Amino acid sequence: MSGFMICGRPMAKKPYYIQEAGLHIYSEQELCYFIYHNLMMIDDSFVSDGLIHFLDTELGMTELAKKLRKWEDKLTSSQLLLIIMQESDYYGKEELEQFRRQLEQRDMAQPYDMLKSRADYMVKQKRYVKAVEIYRHILEKKEEWEIPRETEGALWHNQALAQAGMFWMQEAADSFVQSYRCLKDSEILKEIFYLRLLEPGVEIPEEIAARIPAQQQYRWKEEYEVYDRQASNAPQVRKIDSCLKKDRYRRQEETEKILNGWKQEYRQMVL
Repeated sequence: MSGFMICGRPMAKKPYYIQEAGLHIYSEQELCYFIYHNLMMIDDSFVSDGLIHFLDTELGMTELAKKLRKWEDKLTSSQLLLIIMQESDYYGKEELEQFRRQLEQRDMAQPYDMLKSRADYMVKQKRYVKAVEIYRHILEKKEEWEIPRETEGALWHNQALAQAGMFWMQEAADSFVQSYRCLKDSEILKEIFYLRLLEPGVEIPEEIAARIPAQQQYRWKEEYEVYDRQASNAPQVRKIDSCLKKDRYRRQEETEKILNGWKQEYRQMVL
């Protein structure tokens, strides 16, 4: 992928707003970058009259606009997206081939996969309310769509992150519990433990609390203190982000690095 954007065409005076992402687009390069990296959250309504009008009037891509208008009702969404990418100079041959493979995977994806990708993107953008709405919609249809247990667990987990971002601590705890019941992942127990440190009034079922190993609690509390210290001068939402929304598979490594620097100072503070 290109390391920087070369805008050969003038930037749009009136940007195009992608509502699902809460994002304004000013150039064809930005549009292609968004499509390439967020393909799974793009639905069949993405190539719309509004987007075509934007390409025509704001970016001066008249030929592309004509082609899209001609084929808008005849080609699939994936085929229209490929036309847009091919008409841009932003991506090379190898990247376009990779994009074709992504389109094939997208066309074979289950409806809940695409909805989950959209909700996950909204969590990253801190659009928590809409994210929770989508997660709930998917989970309500889990039987109808025959959602795999692992995917269900991921849905509950990410919904918990969004709920915590809105300070819905009890709801977040309930979602974490459901996620743990699906995945049996000790990292989720750690997140539940963190959540109770953030909000002591949170209630969790006794059988889940009993699964939080006593020998791990001191270590987890030590890690929590690191995140808490990092966020001590920040709003509560940033504290939540620090404690709960780290990459779960890199959290241990990052924590170890921080602890190595602060170990002695920390022990002097608490002992």
